[in-house]
Amino acid sequence: DRPCPVVFVSHGTGGSLLGHADLAIALARAGHVVVALEHLGDNYRDRSLVGHPAYAQERAAQLGAVVRAVLDEPSAHPWLAGLTIDPNRVAVFGHSAGGASAAALAGARLDTTRLRQHCEAPAVDDPMCRYRDPRRGVAPGLGGAPYDLAPDAPMPVRLHDPRVGAVVLAAPLTVPLAPESLRALPGRWQVWVPANDALD
Repeated sequence: DRPCPVVFVSHGTGGSLLGHADLAIALARAGHVVVALEHLGDNYRDRSLVGHPAYAQERAAQLGAVVRAVLDEPSAHPWLAGLTIDPNRVAVFGHSAGGASAAALAGARLDTTRLRQHCEAPAVDDPMCRYRDPRRGVAPGLGGAPYDLAPDAPMPVRLHDPRVGAVVLAAPLTVPLAPESLRALPGRWQVWVPANDALD
């Protein structure tokens, strides 16, 4: 009987739209509309986008497209029937690579050159640079190739949606985010840092 706040959820690399089901259920029980997407080309069934020069940009663009679809055309979605979304209470939650996507939507700027610079640094030992999980070795189908950006990789881009008023970044992938642009994030934001996180 009143407009509901909405939270958009972006999963991490190789994840799924159900990866944060416990969070979604808790938010829904508290009166929020929760929209979780499964990123094309970067989910548990398909990681074809991982390592592409446009990886960070494409993930954020997918999240932005879902936000626009829900906020701009709520009547086009039968599952929203009977609900009214409060356009002044829009939040994004992102885990790992989803953190970079959420930050970009909230106002941070993506800079793909930072990925190459990071992975070319002397003595860097970041699993992201070789697409591998140190607990499992090389990820299937990825070959363990170093992070490779084509010479014509996308230029730094901004995918900001000013309607995003709050953001939660859970163990976010921060390498592709231009540090100075993080000041543009909304006043209500949090970064969750796990105590024993060896990857992010």
